[in-house]
Amino acid sequence: MIHKKLFAVFCIFAFASSHLLTEEELDQPAITQELIQTINSSNASFIAGENSKFAFATKRDIVRLLGRKLQGNSFDLLETKTYSLDKINDLPDSFNLIEAYPDCPSIGHLLDQSSCGSCWANAASGVMSDRICIKSNGSNKKIISAADIMSCCKTCGNGCDGGDEALAFVQWSITGWVSGGDFGDKNTCKPYSFPKCDHHVVGKYPPCSGDYPTPECKKECQSGYETPYSQDKSRGTAYKISKDEKQIRTEIQKNGSVTAAFHVYEDFMSYKYGVYHHVSGKYLGDHAVRIIGWGIENGIAYWLVANSWNEDWGDKGFFKIKRGSNEVGIEAYIATGSPLFNNENSELKFLEN
Repeated sequence: MIHKKLFAVFCIFAFASSHLLTEEELDQPAITQELIQTINSSNASFIAGENSKFAFATKRDIVRLLGRKLQGNSFDLLETKTYSLDKINDLPDSFNLIEAYPDCPSIGHLLDQSSCGSCWANAASGVMSDRICIKSNGSNKKIISAADIMSCCKTCGNGCDGGDEALAFVQWSITGWVSGGDFGDKNTCKPYSFPKCDHHVVGKYPPCSGDYPTPECKKECQSGYETPYSQDKSRGTAYKISKDEKQIRTEIQKNGSVTAAFHVYEDFMSYKYGVYHHVSGKYLGDHAVRIIGWGIENGIAYWLVANSWNEDWGDKGFFKIKRGSNEVGIEAYIATGSPLFNNENSELKFLEN
């Protein structure tokens, strides 16, 4: 049934406009002192400042990275997983998957999408990787390839030009994805295609250079990797969680991280620490991320989120965002899935293509 639904969705999908800025506005600096002062002089629950990741970036640079593009009614393909009331009323005030599963390094690892609008693929692959490790009690640390998703999931969207994380899970359930690590990783089938970078600054990483095109979909592993592409694939299920924050928290605590999508405004780029909520600035586009926990800070409930802009942005690459009120849409599109294992030894299932 899911195959028929998938076909129907992609007969009708259309990309939404990625931003509402004029050409002149797109060439303006992404972060300004005026905006920083506006935020910090308000009653905002977060502190704004300059992030070296985007020190000299333009708004056009940022729009390029906001690659979450909802494909038609894609979320209708996912079954909604719902927990009964007795399961959601006994939740701690704070929870952090990094602390809960110290044997799963993928949870705290920050992917860097580089100069490519692949946030959707990075978020989905990160969640899949986290859940493989968690479900196997730390015995299977396979990392799912964001590059494979980005370049080969044609139904998901257009790779570096944007895509839909929910459909990456749907495709995981149909054809599966291979392993992959960061750029240059020799121990996985298909590592990420582009190196870490910062926009127009001299720092820890080289400058981001232009806009990367979507890599060609090659159904083969890198030279020197011994497992064949088809046998390196692993599969899982696909489902969604309603925007009830207790349902989301229960899912995270029981099974691991989830993907979320939200609207990005100009003030988000200058986030340094604290609990983010929209204060000022225009809409730039939509972004996909991983939610890995929650907590309360100064009386404000928040989600703990891993971004894909490396550690030179925000709170060492992470951020907190207001929880429970669907702030900038963060609770509206929660997608995830569960890895499928062949046996008690946590060997992942794969499909022959």
